Amino acid sequence: GYSGAGKSTIGSAFCGRYGLDFIEHQPLVHSIARSKGFERARYWLAEVGLDNFTRESVGGMIRIIETLEGHTRGVLTDVSYGVKMIDSIKGSFPEADLVVASVVADMSLRETRVSKRMGGVEMEVARREREFRDEFLLEVGLNRVLDSADFAVENMGSVDGAVSELRDKLELKGWNF
Repeated sequence: GYSGAGKSTIGSAFCGRYGLDFIEHQPLVHSIARSKGFERARYWLAEVGLDNFTRESVGGMIRIIETLEGHTRGVLTDVSYGVKMIDSIKGSFPEADLVVASVVADMSLRETRVSKRMGGVEMEVARREREFRDEFLLEVGLNRVLDSADFAVENMGSVDGAVSELRDKLELKGWNF
């Protein structure tokens, strides 16, 4: 899903409730950026370009998953950088049961969440941040991922409702909780 849809909130709550490992992508990307001397991930992205940024962040995600392999019931992450990321994960873990879920929320709710995440900034600032992130996700092909997702989860404000919806849809795919 796009920025502010609730991917991290739902993912964290879901994994806490059902005993899966959760990898939040934003801290990973910021950690990589800081290790390279950049204050923010967006500055790193501007410096190295979309392909390098995506390759390195996807590689970081795969390295984390590799450390969990054999020690987890499953892994849930809160991001998809398009088809390249999914192909990289499938290639690195060919035996894994990969399920792609789309998380959707309306625009005003997304902007409110972005504002809160940024410490309560004005809605205009939140709108610009959401637009920046949405543009990036469009460039990496998130729409193709969302269009081909196994299912969608609506997040219109109730985390418990979205977590239950995610559980129900995963159970239809054969996962048992």
